[in-house]
Amino acid sequence: MMFSFKCRDCRQTFTSASRYKHFCPSCLKEHKRQATMLYFSIHPDKHNPKTACPQCGQPMCTKSKLCQACQGREMYGEKHPSWKGGRYEARGYIFIHKPDYPKANSAGYVLEHILVWETYHNKLIPKGWEVHHYNGIRNDNRPSNLFAKSKRQHRLIIPELHKRIQELEALLNKQHQLI
Repeated sequence: MMFSFKCRDCRQTFTSASRYKHFCPSCLKEHKRQATMLYFSIHPDKHNPKTACPQCGQPMCTKSKLCQACQGREMYGEKHPSWKGGRYEARGYIFIHKPDYPKANSAGYVLEHILVWETYHNKLIPKGWEVHHYNGIRNDNRPSNLFAKSKRQHRLIIPELHKRIQELEALLNKQHQLI
């Protein structure tokens, strides 16, 4: 349900889903800006950079030990409390810390199966291609278990592999070897 109001400042009519609106969006934005300016004029030490960062020399807030950029940098890589030697597993895939690698994500990690395939074949994966595991086990990154296909071909192969796995499981069930 929408409600109709008149702005207290500009007297323009506007609609809102909230029952308790006093200002139109443009006047509200101006009121927030003025409130922020007023707050920092009353509390100048809260946001005024007065000291230099001991690591990079950039201005920083007085209560901080490091500037925001250095605080973020200090938590990457070996200095991070959860550092496990540059290797971790997520969703079954293994990630390796290689910040200078072309396919590294924003945190500097590369999927190990991509790294293995590219190293083994001595070339980068073509754009629009994916590396797939023959046996479907995401952390089995032996070069003999990896193949690269275009995304279109990759999507066609997956259902065939699932069908073959189901056939093999049915065969094992018949032989009473599957629990």
